[in-house]
Amino acid sequence: EAYLGEKIIHAIIIVPAYFNDAQRQATMLAAKISALNVIRIINEPAAAAIFISGLYEIKDEENILIFHLDDGTFDVSLVNYESDVFQVIAPNGNTNLGGKDFDERVIEYFIQLFKNKTGKDIRQDNQAIQKLRCEVEKAKRTLSSQHQANVEIQSFFDNEDFNETLTRTKFEELNMDLFHLTIKLAEEALKNFTKFKIGEVVLVGGSTRFPKIQHKVSLSDTYVDEAAVYGAALQAGSLSDTKRTRDIVLLDVNPLSISYEILSGEKRTIIPCNILIPYQEYNIFTTTYSNQRIITFKVLESESSIPRNKHILGKFDLTGIQCAKQDVPTIGIICFINVNGILTMTADERGTTGYNNIKIVPYTPSLSQDKIICMIKRFEKFTSKDKKIKECVNAKNQLKS
Repeated sequence: EAYLGEKIIHAIIIVPAYFNDAQRQATMLAAKISALNVIRIINEPAAAAIFISGLYEIKDEENILIFHLDDGTFDVSLVNYESDVFQVIAPNGNTNLGGKDFDERVIEYFIQLFKNKTGKDIRQDNQAIQKLRCEVEKAKRTLSSQHQANVEIQSFFDNEDFNETLTRTKFEELNMDLFHLTIKLAEEALKNFTKFKIGEVVLVGGSTRFPKIQHKVSLSDTYVDEAAVYGAALQAGSLSDTKRTRDIVLLDVNPLSISYEILSGEKRTIIPCNILIPYQEYNIFTTTYSNQRIITFKVLESESSIPRNKHILGKFDLTGIQCAKQDVPTIGIICFINVNGILTMTADERGTTGYNNIKIVPYTPSLSQDKIICMIKRFEKFTSKDKKIKECVNAKNQLKS
C-alpha cells in the first residue's frame, strides 16, 4: 500500500497445490480477518506456469512440468497450455516437505557430532540451536555452488566454539531419502500421463538449487524463484481487466479424492482426484433402520486407502429426517467444490411432504461470525495505531535530519 499509494482491498492468494480443504478455508479466513477480499486462490505451480508461458512467449500447445520445492512445501504439477488457457492435469506434493526438513537433518547431525566430541548436549538450549540453524542455512546455500562449506560459531555453547566442515556429499547422504521422495511424488503425478510430451520443466523455489535435485530432474534448465508470484500478478491483471494484460483462463483440478464414511459402515468416494473444478456431485442416501431421524457420517480427504491416513474434513449430522420405515426416506447430498478448491455441502430430503432442507452441523470447532468480526475490528484498531506511531517516528527522524 505504501508503494502503490492506495488501499488494497482485493487479493489473489497462491497456495501449495496439495493444500487440503481445511488449509484453504484457513487461508480465506486469515484474509478476511486482514480485511482482504479474496478474488481467487491459485495453486503455486499453476501460477508459475502462467508466468513461464509469458517469459518464453510460448505460442503453440505445450505441457509444462512445474517442480516447486521451497522452505516449507513441495508441489509438482503438469500443466497444459494452449492459447492462454492453462489446464492443470496432474498435481501432487507434500505440504510438510521443504528446505527446512533438509536443514533439520544437518542440524541433528551436528548436534550429535558436537556431543560426541565434547560430551555436551545442546538440545535444551534454544539460543544455541538457533545459532546452529542460521549457520546451517548459510552452508546449505553455499553447497549449491561449492563442494564444501565451513560452519563456524564462536561461543556456541558453554564457552565452546563450533567449527566443522559440511561437504556436499555428506549433505546429500543425510537427505537422500528426502531427495528420493520428491522424485517419487513427481513420478506418481505423471504415472497416468506417460504419453504426454513435456515441453518445459521448470524448477521453482530456493530448495531446487540443490545440485542433487537438478541432477535428478535433468531436463530442467529454468530456475525462477518468483515465478508463482509473477504468475499470480498476471492472473490478477487478467481478472481486473487491466490494460496490457492478456486474457487468461485457468482450469484447475481437485488434488485429493473426497469420500464419505457413514457410521453404519458404508464408504463411498464422491469426488475423485484430478477432477476439473468447479465441480458438483449429487449423492443419494437413505436410513439404515426405521424411524431414524439422524444420520452421522464423516467426510474424508486423501488418496490413501488406510483410514487413519485420511484427513477428516468434518463429522456431520444430517438432522430433521422424517419418521419412516428403513430405506424409505431419500436424502440427497450436494457436494460442490468451487474454483478455489473449497468444499461446501447442502442436503435435502424428498418425501411425501415435498422438499425440506436438512441442516448439516459440523462437529469440528470453527470461529463464529461474532469472533471473526471482533478480530477484524482489533486488526483495524491496531493498524490505525501502528500507522500513527510510524508517522510520529518519521516526523522525528525528519526533524533530526
